[in-house]
Amino acid sequence: MLAREIMNYMEKIAPPNLAYPDDLIGFVFGDPEREIKRVGVAWAATEYVFEQAGILSASTFAKTRRVAKQKQFKFDKKKQESEEETVDMLVLHEYPFFEELPDQFPGLSFFEKPANFKRLKDLMMRGICIYVAHSNLDETEGGTADILAKALGMKISGKVKCGRWGRIPESSLANIVANLKTSYGLDVVRVVGDPETNKKFETMGCYIGEGLANIDVVEEFFSKGCQALISSGLTEEIARYASETGFVVLDVERSKLERAVMNNLAEKMQADLKNTFVNLYECEDAIVYM
Repeated sequence: MLAREIMNYMEKIAPPNLAYPDDLIGFVFGDPEREIKRVGVAWAATEYVFEQAGILSASTFAKTRRVAKQKQFKFDKKKQESEEETVDMLVLHEYPFFEELPDQFPGLSFFEKPANFKRLKDLMMRGICIYVAHSNLDETEGGTADILAKALGMKISGKVKCGRWGRIPESSLANIVANLKTSYGLDVVRVVGDPETNKKFETMGCYIGEGLANIDVVEEFFSKGCQALISSGLTEEIARYASETGFVVLDVERSKLERAVMNNLAEKMQADLKNTFVNLYECEDAIVYM
């Protein structure tokens, strides 16, 4: 199967027109005419993903092995070798390179950034192809937003890009938080609202992305009659705003919400691409809580 055929397959699952206009999606690296026998699916192109996929150069292999050992990840070298180890293509949710963002600080150019240079070297040396499905995968039918709505038991009554709102089975705030923790393997959910409240919630909103860093997003769901909003990226400003208006917000780690859709995607690709080996790769968490 050619890389461009997998690109066409992905664009049927998550049409590019569903993405935000400035989103970095699509076939972002490699030769679209390359024959693809092995595909790796992951949330992001972390060093640990590169290790599992057999992409890492020798210079970073030992370091990543030490990091993975510290984080108690398990390596199965025999399994990797039996599966020929190196993938031909990665399908990711996150753009694989660190961007140049316009701001008041003069940063390094794209190629001057050490992480980008190292990553490009590893990818080019092995001819790896990369396809990214980001906000289009969050918005598409059965995508990230729909998965979260389903986890809440939501009967969807309205949509915005990457967001849903509607009625849920009557639940306390504590039960909603417990459900989120179970559904997404969360250790903590940050909440603005009284955790001891006996109030029952029947109308909820959910938004994939940094919705809790954008007052316009919060006001949109508040105006729709939602009693609470689940999203990510909570700032102090939004927390104060929600507290003063009596609007409950629940802040969930964005990567946890988005990894769920990659799990589903890997299963679908395994079922659909009969002659292509598809593997889901775990991402390590960059942040350690002390």
